[in-house]
Amino acid sequence: MLSCFSHILEKMNKVDTRPLFFGAWDAPFEITEQGIITYYSDKIHHDHEVSWFTQLFKVAVTQWYDQRIEHQQNYRRLHQYLRRRPDNRSIIVQLDMYYMPHMTLFYHKQQLPHYVILQRLPSGALYMNDPDFEWEGEVAEQHVAEAFLKNQYGGGFYIDHAQVQEPDHLDIIHYFNTRFKKDYNELPKSVKQLFHDIIEEREGKSIQLLMPAVKQLGLIVLRKHSYEYAFSYFNTALQLDEAVYEEMLGRVKKLVKGWTSLQYSAIKVSVTGSAQMMELLTQKLDILDELEMSIKKELHELYEQWRITCGQGQLHV
Repeated sequence: MLSCFSHILEKMNKVDTRPLFFGAWDAPFEITEQGIITYYSDKIHHDHEVSWFTQLFKVAVTQWYDQRIEHQQNYRRLHQYLRRRPDNRSIIVQLDMYYMPHMTLFYHKQQLPHYVILQRLPSGALYMNDPDFEWEGEVAEQHVAEAFLKNQYGGGFYIDHAQVQEPDHLDIIHYFNTRFKKDYNELPKSVKQLFHDIIEEREGKSIQLLMPAVKQLGLIVLRKHSYEYAFSYFNTALQLDEAVYEEMLGRVKKLVKGWTSLQYSAIKVSVTGSAQMMELLTQKLDILDELEMSIKKELHELYEQWRITCGQGQLHV
């Protein structure tokens, strides 16, 4: 959803939205009772993200999707808003990409509740923009209907972006301090606990659970790229040595690749059933945890440098 917010403001208002992604590297996830690591559930909401977005950019966001009514009624509401959309309004809707043919990785393969930007063209066709997966184009009405009506969760907002402001430094400082978890990485610690449960076969969990357990892990780990937005934002102001800056970004890429490798290894272990390999997976998690803590330490030091320089009015623009 943050990518939709960012895309709309950057395209329509030419606003720098990089601060919006501060803390997205620690976005919420859940491990279900069945041991599935998931980024979506009834317990995961976006209220805080919407609230901060409006506070940072002074823009109006309205939740048009009503969780109290049926999907069909919400679908009718969606089309009403699409029909009556003024030029300075963008409509965001959650669709299940399982039903969208252009998403070849997920079409009829994996449930993927996902926010996109939707509009109706003068020709009457529906046009979809998906900033996360860098896809846009016309989409068939029946596919959108199926992806909306069969989505287990559902959600939708619209943004009125006629009046938008760049976030001021005090708001950014407050946002960063609120969102930044300096001393804790929840993902590796929670996944490590899950792996221990599997090794010890607690509550009926077994090695065969690994494949479905880590299926969504690759999508969750993509959020770690948001560190790059933070480093980039502070670097724009501070003008670090290029080699130093590239080294920072290199560690973020190493983190993402490390998680991707762990996911593939876990799938392999679920097939081989090797308990010894399970122990190696937990060791990999410790390494990833340590790497991310070093990234956070470096980022926080950069932030403090930016904050002090900001207060002295010495920033580059």
